[in-house]
Amino acid sequence: MDSTASEIIPLTSLSRGKRKRASSESDITSLVIQEVAHDAKLAALLSKAAHPYFRALFETALIGIWKKHCSQKELSSRDYFSDFMKFCSCHKVTSGLTKALDSFHAGRKTQRLGKRKLIEQLRLDLSDSGRIAFLSNIKKVTLTCLPSPYPPKGYWIYTEDAAHDCWEDWILYGHQADGRIPRRHLLQIDFSSLQLVISETESCIIRDAKDSSIVAVIIRNFCNHDEVLSWANSVVCDVVQKKKSIRLEDPGVLAQIGYSAGSRLAPKFDWVKNLQSTALSSEEVDELDFSSSSVFALFWNLCKVLLPQEIIDDFNEFLKANNLCRMDKEANPTSSALGRYVVGVGEGSYYEFNKVEMAPPAGVFGWNYSRATHSESQPHAFALSWTTNRSSQSIGGDFFISSHGIQIKSATNTLVAWRPKGIHGTSLQVRQPDDPNPDFEQTGMSIVTSSRLPSVWKKYKNTISGISQLDFESHGEEIDDLPDI
Repeated sequence: MDSTASEIIPLTSLSRGKRKRASSESDITSLVIQEVAHDAKLAALLSKAAHPYFRALFETALIGIWKKHCSQKELSSRDYFSDFMKFCSCHKVTSGLTKALDSFHAGRKTQRLGKRKLIEQLRLDLSDSGRIAFLSNIKKVTLTCLPSPYPPKGYWIYTEDAAHDCWEDWILYGHQADGRIPRRHLLQIDFSSLQLVISETESCIIRDAKDSSIVAVIIRNFCNHDEVLSWANSVVCDVVQKKKSIRLEDPGVLAQIGYSAGSRLAPKFDWVKNLQSTALSSEEVDELDFSSSSVFALFWNLCKVLLPQEIIDDFNEFLKANNLCRMDKEANPTSSALGRYVVGVGEGSYYEFNKVEMAPPAGVFGWNYSRATHSESQPHAFALSWTTNRSSQSIGGDFFISSHGIQIKSATNTLVAWRPKGIHGTSLQVRQPDDPNPDFEQTGMSIVTSSRLPSVWKKYKNTISGISQLDFESHGEEIDDLPDI
């Protein structure tokens, strides 16, 4: 540290009784620094604070110290870590704290170099011209809309007899989670009725022959980093084991992530509460939610640089028109679109991204999920999905778009953008319905939005501004109106 820097106030002069009272901002900050310097565990956390996890632990402790000496008003908008670091840079500190700060700065330099390389590998720094060049190398197909959608609406579809044998009894005679929903029949795909089959290794942009609008976009090797892909998939797998599925009548798990409009009987704009167990601590729940929003933030930012602009414009217009918040539990839901997320790169290493755009407010994680052919209305024209893993030699689980007779074969690390208003569905998988650990495994996520979310969000904003009232404390299911992806 600079030898000409001013002295910090000794800890003894700031204690209770007849000693000097820490009344000024400088006095309080000095006391905070002294407490950190005299706590070996805190100094050790500071030395490793270039890592987001250890920084979060250090900041939590730092806030606790600061709160002992500041009023609530003074704490309202404080950047604790930055204030701490600025004060340390212009004041003399103990040799132990100096060593911890030196370790932090060295770690941060390494982090910055690694983060720059990661951004390049993920293509997050791709320019508009770079995106145009990337998309120019993807196969383009133009298709006419079928006179009658195929496969038709309302069928469980399958491509192999083995899938029919696995699911026939479960679908036609098995227990129904909701007896009001009519049973659907099974339909084997007639490949001669399809116009296009996209292979597992093929990327493609499909447009309608009549108006040149995008029907679907398929990008293989979407995430250009194996360790990041593995991290994203591990988050999905962890979350789907701990959260309730919102489609109990369908095979697999579909877990809602982010903000929910609540049920129709009890509308409530809130972060979704759908854990299977109450055994998790609040810290564990926060970590689960932060990991989820981080994966979605990465997903969204990759979409922004790799997808055709008209798809991103569709989402941007929806978000702007409704002034919607983003999928960020850490932030006030009325605040900006910018937030913080991390990206895992293996062996417990993470890179932190700050003041970056977060994902749209709602989405789902899925595990071995299938649904009969259907359509739904969303408040934006496109939906986005990312398959993070598919076990090798699996059969079934392919995606079909009926308006143009398209089969998209499922594969690990695949992005699909499509129009959910049209009929679509996922084929049944060759696996036993009641096998908790099947050989078949397909996991991923989708950015989808309840058609009710904008209106409930508007009422929520009006309520907190005192314009109107909505009963947000009503009891009822937290999840109800998610699109049927």
